[in-house]
Amino acid sequence: MSIHWGPISQIGEAAERGADVRFQQQGMGAIAPAQVLESLELLMGSASVEVAVVPLDWSAWQDRVAKWPFLAEWKQTATATAETGKLGLIQQLKQAVKSERREMLVGHVRSQVAEVLGFSSALDIDLTKGFFDLGIDSLTAVELRNRLQKNLGCNLPSTLTFKYPTTNALVDYLFELLLGVETDEEQTVKRKEPKEVQVTSQSNIEDLSDEETEKSLLNVLDKLGY
Repeated sequence: MSIHWGPISQIGEAAERGADVRFQQQGMGAIAPAQVLESLELLMGSASVEVAVVPLDWSAWQDRVAKWPFLAEWKQTATATAETGKLGLIQQLKQAVKSERREMLVGHVRSQVAEVLGFSSALDIDLTKGFFDLGIDSLTAVELRNRLQKNLGCNLPSTLTFKYPTTNALVDYLFELLLGVETDEEQTVKRKEPKEVQVTSQSNIEDLSDEETEKSLLNVLDKLGY
């Protein structure tokens, strides 16, 4: 075990030079000899391999640390990160490296799907599995669309989850919509996309499944601008 001791009072070189007193003025307290033995006994019973033992007055210590030159670059990075967090998702996507943009959008859409379905982790969302197989119904489909509209600041069709039935397909559509980029994956999805159901008569409606009937209704509403 490696132990980094702070200044020790009363005995030793630091005490002889008055270093323990100077450290206290800077927010770092001195350790009494009895405290050294107590700390050592406590640490020997732990599984730690490297520790520091030093009493700190955090308010005084933080003021001092804030002036250290070698932390300047870190502070700039932290500030930049905080500012980035305030940006909208669209702006973040545009400012991101091209190779990272799709993954950023995947992460966002995945998290929205997970929240709508009540999944504990976005990683539980299979990118290639159909939304309805994951458990999305007409109500949660509307909720997902509304969430994405709000977060992305754009109008989306009410048939969104029917036209783009997997997370991958939906991400490709949004990627093109937001950034004007069409991916090979989206082209493949479009080729495999099922044809929209056209309802022309009462007999046709009776032959449709519940899912097809719902899709047909949403298509009509979408064309009417709802």
